[in-house]
Amino acid sequence: MAKIRPLPSELQKVAFEELGEVPCKISKHLNTLKVWIARNPQLKIRNDDQLLVQFLRGCKYDMEKAKSKLEQFCNLRSKRPDWFMPVDVDDPQFRNFHNTGTYCSLPTPFPGNGSRIILLQIKFPPTEFGVDEIFRYAASVSEIMCVNDPYACINGVTIVQDYAQATAKHFMLLSPGLVRHILSFYSKAIPIRIKALYYINLSSYAHRFLNLMRPLLPSKLKDRVFLCGSNLDDLGEHFPRNYFPREYGGENGSLAEICAADHKLWDEYKGYFKENV
Repeated sequence: MAKIRPLPSELQKVAFEELGEVPCKISKHLNTLKVWIARNPQLKIRNDDQLLVQFLRGCKYDMEKAKSKLEQFCNLRSKRPDWFMPVDVDDPQFRNFHNTGTYCSLPTPFPGNGSRIILLQIKFPPTEFGVDEIFRYAASVSEIMCVNDPYACINGVTIVQDYAQATAKHFMLLSPGLVRHILSFYSKAIPIRIKALYYINLSSYAHRFLNLMRPLLPSKLKDRVFLCGSNLDDLGEHFPRNYFPREYGGENGSLAEICAADHKLWDEYKGYFKENV
């Protein structure tokens, strides 16, 4: 029997109707995937049911697509070990980056598609953190989502990026080649679907930068990108203000409280990351 957490009934319904998940067949699908992994020893990945089932869910139980995504995941981890392994979540620099509040998962999912809302505030000190440290943190968050966040696993994520405090030094951290690697991770490797990308509080410099980067996006994501100004009410029905956190005039949790509480999540999963292959 598969060792995975049971889904809430409303998510199990979505998993069945949209992803093709049949609970009584999960063990069989996982076994097929594990046999394939065993025959490909170059693929270094945990054998945990909870992680592997997400590759099936993220590919709507298309076995060949799941294998391809898993292969991309393992290949990128091999090419960029500085981003993935080993991850010590007790490293002071790791926790310091967490304390910047750059990355927050909001408590109430977005209605309609039920996706988890991720708020990225580009406000970390760009002279204190390198790209490797930043992406190591982001990749670790994504992996925790794969095993711990049923809304992200089944309904995907809606990402809001706030550039109100972004400076030229932030943008200088990113080269086109680096952006390609990052986009490859999110679009081809990590098995969580991106439902929409909202960019808010954009300066003219940020607009120019994102317009340069937009051609690098996978075609299926280009229609899910929304560039917005400083008036959040302009998002209207696309993204009602009440789904923003309280610091933005919304009702979706407090960023300070979320950041403080998520230290416990890192404490809970530090053993998990130490065990990663």
